[in-house]
Amino acid sequence: MGAFENCTSLKTITIPEGVTNLGVSAFSGCSALSAIHWPSTITKVGAGAFRGCKSVEKLYLSDVRAYCNADYETDNRYEEELDYYDAIPLYCYKETTLYLNGYAVTDLVIPEGTVKIPYNAFHNL
Repeated sequence: MGAFENCTSLKTITIPEGVTNLGVSAFSGCSALSAIHWPSTITKVGAGAFRGCKSVEKLYLSDVRAYCNADYETDNRYEEELDYYDAIPLYCYKETTLYLNGYAVTDLVIPEGTVKIPYNAFHNL
């Protein structure tokens, strides 16, 4: 059982800097979860960490590169698309479409104060 599995009243999570691992099914079944604040220190996310979290609309990343480089475990019982959806709320499928919680991203907000976006910053995201 995940640490916060089936906490259906949980709406927002702020994962503090320093956390490096989200376990299997960590937030699975948190059906009201709508916003996640993600630190740069996470390096591993267990299978099904966000399974059933269909209300996520906002993902705040402190470091896009760190987010992309983390190890996301998948569960081989599901088709490829569902593996990523269950383990990671934001993903790029077949290098063509960026998804958040299973829906194609249509709006992306670059935070105020951003002074540089490096070449290929979002390539293959």
